[in-house]
Amino acid sequence: MNKRLMKSILLIFLMLMIAMLTGCMGTENEPEEDVAYYYDEEEDVCEFEELYGPFAPEMWVIEDEETGNKIYLFGSIHLGIPEMFPLPERVLQAFEDSDVLAVETDTRPLATNMEFASLQLELLTFQDGTTLRDNISEDDLTELRSIGNRFGVPIRPNSIFTPQTYLMQIATAAWEYIGFSGDYGIEAFLMGEADRRRMEIVDIEDAFESFRLAIEVSEEVQDFILMSELASFGDEELMKESLELLFRSWVNGTIDLYYEAMYEAVYEWHGEEGLLLYLEYMEGLIYLRNIIMAERAVEFLESGDAYFFVVGVLHFPGEDGVIQLLRDKGFNVERVI
Repeated sequence: MNKRLMKSILLIFLMLMIAMLTGCMGTENEPEEDVAYYYDEEEDVCEFEELYGPFAPEMWVIEDEETGNKIYLFGSIHLGIPEMFPLPERVLQAFEDSDVLAVETDTRPLATNMEFASLQLELLTFQDGTTLRDNISEDDLTELRSIGNRFGVPIRPNSIFTPQTYLMQIATAAWEYIGFSGDYGIEAFLMGEADRRRMEIVDIEDAFESFRLAIEVSEEVQDFILMSELASFGDEELMKESLELLFRSWVNGTIDLYYEAMYEAVYEWHGEEGLLLYLEYMEGLIYLRNIIMAERAVEFLESGDAYFFVVGVLHFPGEDGVIQLLRDKGFNVERVI
């Protein structure tokens, strides 16, 4: 694997967090333009596939052999572009056949939830009276300010906000800079369609718990993330390549290959010590949440209702992924796309 590709994959570290946390922040915004949800003309999908390859995002089905009840599990991407709509017909049909939409968290109410705002303040600021300048080196602070200026994010050295906070703001601006937005994320559109159909929407996770799992990492992991992202945000073309790589993997349904490459990239770039820090980072962001998601999928399956179960696609692959966890519980999980 070439070094640029490895660095590109490493940049996704923070982008994964941003994709989740942007949603956790809550939003009441609607897309600025009306994007067709269903196919009107075959040429629409042809143009999209000419750019990105076969449109086959992962979708699985799990069936209870005793009751015959089944739920669809669809791997999402939380930020997107208008061109990825409408979704493939197979996905839309499975959604139409479902009674309930299950998403990681319906984040819309969080925009005005003061308790959640208090949690954010607790986890995203220094609580010991120190400032940003007190907690990072002058060289890192200079680089952080330079990158922040480039993306319109002012970095205040004497503020109580952590480097994580500023990196999230920069990453959000970077996503928007190259055209990706939470307004065009899968969940945003499916929840909008569910609302129009008066379809029930339920949470798979507790927003407070998932936010805490993602943010509460050791100082060593925080330093590792800061080092990786400062090295990556300075390269605009690299950012574009990074997002393109993840997006294409989602579009083509090849996220398992991307997932495997992440481990290789970390080990080759940062060695065994870096890999251990990466695994610690991913434990709260992905692995522990996978266990919760698998347990909820079983609950939904046993309820007797038809659920359309939507989580970020990186929760599916690997031995600790949702799909394997369900198989370990004895369920037959088959990929339909």
